[in-house]
Amino acid sequence: MRSQWYLRTQDETFGPETKERLVEWARMGRIQPGQDISDDGETWRPATEIPFLDMRWSIDIGDGNLRGPFNKAAADAESGAKIPETFEDYLNKWVYGCKDQEELLDKIGGSRLMRLKNEPHLGYSTTH
Repeated sequence: MRSQWYLRTQDETFGPETKERLVEWARMGRIQPGQDISDDGETWRPATEIPFLDMRWSIDIGDGNLRGPFNKAAADAESGAKIPETFEDYLNKWVYGCKDQEELLDKIGGSRLMRLKNEPHLGYSTTH
């Protein structure tokens, strides 16, 4: 199995790159229909024929004409669909992005909850 890959656009050739990098580019929409992929820099195939890029999704931009195919993540982004947060994003936001437990509690609304809890008409009071 090849460990280096090349992307050829209309104007440039990029690479060598890893398979993982090409998948990332496809998910970002950087690899477009009409571009070619090679594992040796000499023999080229359309990007849409490379199975690991998963470029089989089309989008309608509102004029009734389908564009694509794209990688699913790129198609979702292009069409304005909500893209789910990745696990890495989640960890960066909720685990590594908090300097301590107090900051995490503030982030998830702990201080607001404490204010509500102390309002007799909204919750229960810790002073009565």
